[in-house]
Amino acid sequence: MMVVEREYFVISVGHTQRSSPYILLWAANNSGYRGRLETAGRYTESQIRKQLDYYNNGCDTVAVPCDVAEPLSIPVALSHASHFSALIMRLKTNTRHEQKVM
Repeated sequence: MMVVEREYFVISVGHTQRSSPYILLWAANNSGYRGRLETAGRYTESQIRKQLDYYNNGCDTVAVPCDVAEPLSIPVALSHASHFSALIMRLKTNTRHEQKVM
């Protein structure tokens, strides 16, 4: 029987301000940051344990189990048509092309 390792998201505490509307997470393979769980990297428990000072130092980074973070996440809905329309309607500058409201 194969044992599946628990997976973790790495929260970038150093790049997330208290006033930020979103928590920044590390991308896969230590390659940047993501604002959505769907695009964030997943790190195995063995990866985290091998480099605790890097992935979970408690100051700049905190490793959180994916199964704990996922139920707490809120979908980002800017792609929703009504939100997009509201953004377009509030444009303060003229654009080269006419804005099309969905």
